[in-house]
Amino acid sequence: MRLQVLIVGIGIALLVSSFIPPPGGIGGVSGSINYEDFDIRMYGLRGSVHVDVELYEGPGISFYVLTAKDALLVMEEQSVVNTTPCFSLENTTGYSGVIDIPSIGIYAFVVTTYYNTTSHFDVGINNIYPQIWLLIPGVILIASGIILFIGSKLYNH
Repeated sequence: MRLQVLIVGIGIALLVSSFIPPPGGIGGVSGSINYEDFDIRMYGLRGSVHVDVELYEGPGISFYVLTAKDALLVMEEQSVVNTTPCFSLENTTGYSGVIDIPSIGIYAFVVTTYYNTTSHFDVGINNIYPQIWLLIPGVILIASGIILFIGSKLYNH
């Protein structure tokens, strides 16, 4: 009986945790970017994220989501030419949508401009809820605990 309660309790904790956002979201990139400069921020991600890109001033920015390895290449070469972005927006003034992250890992959010001017921008990054990597194990544990409970009741009768 105690095992079933423990399993269901852990399952409920995981299920509830899958809906709780971290304080302040994941983060983002904001500020000013000059011609051919790169603003690079790295984040540990566990799944798809919702991204809001907003340009306040300037003709356009380019936004890329890169693996950590590709981000290091951008830092060395000061170019995204030899990279394979997970997601890219070229010369955009705004975007709001979901970006699919292929696997758990460290990803870089890169902003640059190819116009000979300064652009002012804001990129907000937030998780999508529920977080599947917590939801599925939670549901499986709850179901397992209930099955064990019913099985033990049937076995004792």
